[in-house]
This record gives sequence, structure tokens and C-alpha cells, in this order.
Amino acid sequence: MQIETTEDLADQIADWLGIYGGCKNVTNDDDLCTYNKNKPFCCRTGFVGALKERMTDAVENDKKLNSIGL
Repeated sequence: MQIETTEDLADQIADWLGIYGGCKNVTNDDDLCTYNKNKPFCCRTGFVGALKERMTDAVENDKKLNSIGL
């Protein structure tokens, strides 16, 4: 059985939504991605990274809520 990570899931969702391509910067440095929360579809790298982070945060929130019975 293959273990699916949040990054795998975010990458699959990007495929489903047809999000491809890179930012408009001319380097290949991911740190220069122009992604911001107001424009989540600027590029695949930004979208996948942001979605992975949101999914991870949501899982942590679920754990906290479950621990207090909500």
C-alpha cells in the first residue's frame, strides 16, 4: 500500500485543477515564488506549497478540537 502525504494530495489536486507552470521570476529558486494568499493560482509550486500547509494546519486543528471533545 502506498502512503499518501499531504504534498502528494496537494500535487494531485493541482493536476485535477490543471494548475501547471511557474512564477514569472526568471530563476529556478523556489524561494522567489511570487505566490501570495490572494492569488493562490499564480503557479504550481506556490499552490502546492500553500495547500500542503493549509492541510497540515487543518489536521492539527482537528486533533486539538478532538482532544477537547468538539
